[in-house]
This record gives sequence, structure tokens and C-alpha cells, in this order.
Amino acid sequence: MEKILVCIEARRGAWEALDRAFNLAERLGAHVSVLLIYPEQWVDSTVVGEEESVKERVELMLEDAESKGISVEFYVSRGSYEEEVISFVNEHGITHLIVEQADDDSKEGLKCVKAHQNIRHRVQCRMEIVQKRT
Repeated sequence: MEKILVCIEARRGAWEALDRAFNLAERLGAHVSVLLIYPEQWVDSTVVGEEESVKERVELMLEDAESKGISVEFYVSRGSYEEEVISFVNEHGITHLIVEQADDDSKEGLKCVKAHQNIRHRVQCRMEIVQKRT
């Protein structure tokens, strides 16, 4: 059975990647794992509201997917995005990784490209990078 992992960075979400994973899982009958990753440095109280809004949106999307018969599990971790993704893929036998690219015109976009390149070299599964719709 195909095991799909969608990785969501709590700072910016990955709504297109999550949508892609659910569409693919519905067609293939695959299992979807959703990993929401909070950076370790997110500890002050002003960010807690942001964390909760991302988590709430993810949970709503998960409920919708489950209502369509898609098998979904939700995980939350705190740490380095790259290390958390690599560790999860290796520990859970993931066969298809779906991530979302940050905006290309920003410093964050370049950092995201580098992270995805590092992940690609350290995992043994297909990796799909989804672009945000504009």
C-alpha cells in the first residue's frame, strides 16, 4: 500500500501539498500521514495563536478527507524541519513524500529549496514538490 507523507511547516502551512496528497490518496486508496512541524524557537506567547490557527486549519482539512473515506493520521513534532521529515520517512516506511515550496522570490524560498534538496538526498522514497497556486 502506498504511504503518503505531507509535511507542514507551522510558519506557513502547506495547503496545496495537503490538497494534492488527499486527491492522490483518494485515487490510489493510499494512506496519508500529515506531519505538522513547529520550529524549536517558537516559544513566545505571540506565536501560540499562530500555531493554533495552523493546527485548526489542518484538523478541518483532515476531517474533510476522512469524510471522503481517506485513511489519515496526524502527527505533531517540534524541531528542525529537515531532520523531522527525514526521521519520519525512515521510521514509518513512507513511499511518497509531498512538500510545498515557499515563494521563490524570498529568502525563505531559497532556504526551502536547499532543505528540500537535502531531504531528497537522504530519503529512499518518491518526493513531490508542490507549488502554491497564485
